Amino acid sequence: MAIPASISWADEPEPIRLCTDDNFFAPLTFVLEGEAVGTHVGLTREAILRNGRAVDVTALPWTRCLNAAARGAFDGVVSASYREDRTEQFLYPEGAADAADEAAFLSRARDVVIVRAGTEYEGNGSRFSLPQPVGVPLGYNFSDLLKERDTVVQSAKSFDSLFKMLERGRVASVVVMSDVADIYLREPAYRGRLKILPTADHQASYYLMFSRKGTVSQTEAEAIWQQLLDVRSEPVTLTQIRAEAEQQLKQLLSSPEPE
Repeated sequence: MAIPASISWADEPEPIRLCTDDNFFAPLTFVLEGEAVGTHVGLTREAILRNGRAVDVTALPWTRCLNAAARGAFDGVVSASYREDRTEQFLYPEGAADAADEAAFLSRARDVVIVRAGTEYEGNGSRFSLPQPVGVPLGYNFSDLLKERDTVVQSAKSFDSLFKMLERGRVASVVVMSDVADIYLREPAYRGRLKILPTADHQASYYLMFSRKGTVSQTEAEAIWQQLLDVRSEPVTLTQIRAEAEQQLKQLLSSPEPE
């Protein structure tokens, strides 16, 4: 059967191209068999598909991802906290600057502080009163806040590196998301050897942000963020996305270490 001249495969919109950190931010974002997965990726895919576009998500080192998206090589980033200095290059949903409850965030994550089990904590309970030097993941906003208070900070590209630095005494404490801490503290290499400090909690909101030089307009971005809010309000859909991420994480953790 002949295809009518009015119909063209070129009429199909191009997929929205996003990048994400290739670090282990399970269950939010992580890499399984070369594919970016996790709850943030699942939420993003669902919101964009509901808005009528396909989506490709590529995992890259964080700085490379940000720089590539800023120049328009990718349409956006999954996922990033709000920073005012990023707003010249990226679009955020309304309310992100104030971390408003109604903002279209992908999730809110709680940071915790981890030290070696024998560490005697002499701080005042503040999240800024930490044993130094403090190890943080590369690109963490909290790193800048610590440096503003003259805290000695060491950054690492991976969580594996951070926890090895702590275990070997190269840093005195490590700041990571609670979800990541739970996973690593169950590992035989660290179980019983590390502990979480009773410091004040710090929450960060993470967003799907779009590049001002990408193919996603402000209008389309707002429509996608609205779809994200709708997905977040559906318990059944959320449960399915989280269950899929948990299965992917189990598969990753049960895979043999590469030789």
